[in-house]
Amino acid sequence: MQNGLILAWVLAVFTAGTISAKAGLGWTFDECEQHYGQPVSKPIGPEGKRKAHLFFSKGYNIVVWFLHDRVSRVCYGKKNGGQLSVGEVNDLLTINVPEDVAWSGPAKDEASDQYWYLGTKTGESTPTYLAVQSKQGSLCIFTDEDDWYVGQKNKEVVNDL
Repeated sequence: MQNGLILAWVLAVFTAGTISAKAGLGWTFDECEQHYGQPVSKPIGPEGKRKAHLFFSKGYNIVVWFLHDRVSRVCYGKKNGGQLSVGEVNDLLTINVPEDVAWSGPAKDEASDQYWYLGTKTGESTPTYLAVQSKQGSLCIFTDEDDWYVGQKNKEVVNDL
């Protein structure tokens, strides 16, 4: 139930809001404040170990999730609700991960009408980073650990029904 409310709130923010120009996976809350200023809302959640904050910066909004006190997921959405350009997506993918990460994609998931990207570190075969762009125009970039954690929390919700 709480996950559904958080998802609805985030989608509402993206529909009404903007995207941020830069955020780094692995940043601390203090680093986010240095780059974006004060969050514009109280923390969203928490979802167990995970909590989120909303920032507005440079004409964009950014929703940042923290796991173990580090940014593990960052979502962007344009102020006008439009799609990100290919250049914007590429820039956001590049600035959010270490330099030794190569992105695949986009690969379209027909069932959800979303585009997926996989980020793999040089010398590794398993993706460490993932990204998804929704048909509403938002882009979320996250670590594989964050993806696993969300999957586990979703299983708990289903098991509690």
